[in-house]
Order: sequence, then C-alpha cells, then structure tokens
Amino acid sequence: MAFDATYLGLMTNIDSVFALAYDYHLYAVLLPLVGVGAYWLDGIFFGLTAGSVIRNAALILATIFFPLSWLLYQQWDMTGIWLSVWCLLLLRLVILGGFLYRANQTGSYEKLQPEA
Repeated sequence: MAFDATYLGLMTNIDSVFALAYDYHLYAVLLPLVGVGAYWLDGIFFGLTAGSVIRNAALILATIFFPLSWLLYQQWDMTGIWLSVWCLLLLRLVILGGFLYRANQTGSYEKLQPEA
C-alpha cells in the first residue's frame, strides 16, 4: 500500500484529491484483472476484422450498460461508478464470448470477416 500512496502523491499534492483517490484506488488497481478477458476478445475480433460483430456487441452492451450504470450510481454513488466500469468490461466479455462461442459451434468464422 505504500506504493499506492507514493504513486498518488506523485499525481497530486491536493489533500482532498489524494484522499478521494486513495479511497477508490483498489478499484483502479483491480481493473486490468477484471477487464483482461474483454480486452482479449476485442483483440480476437479486431484481428478477424469483424467490425460488424464489434458494432453489434457495442449496441447490445449500450442497451444494458447505461441503465445498469445509472442504477448502480443511484445506489452506491462513486462506488457505483467504479462497479459500472467493471460491469462494462464483464458484459463485453460475456457478449463477445457469446459471439465467439456461436461462431465456434457453427463453424462460421468466415461470416465474421468482411467480403473480399
């Protein structure tokens, strides 16, 4: 935890900002672990140049994420904002994972790629 305080101290010298950032620093520290699956699947679909899948996933995600984010914020204020970011990444993992699972089950990877 001393590293966290040192790092935050390099970012600001305003005590109130430091205190607020320190209260929520674990959410930021754990964010890469929560999001690694979503980032991995993003890379797979970007590599396949499957823009339509990425677009469709973003549309599905938006319809779920925005109301969920609002509810989490209403319930838990700043903690709700951090939890909504985690939900964004976990939902992206689930949605893109569903697209990849469906493509794997049907053997339709070529449908993920644009027409040549």
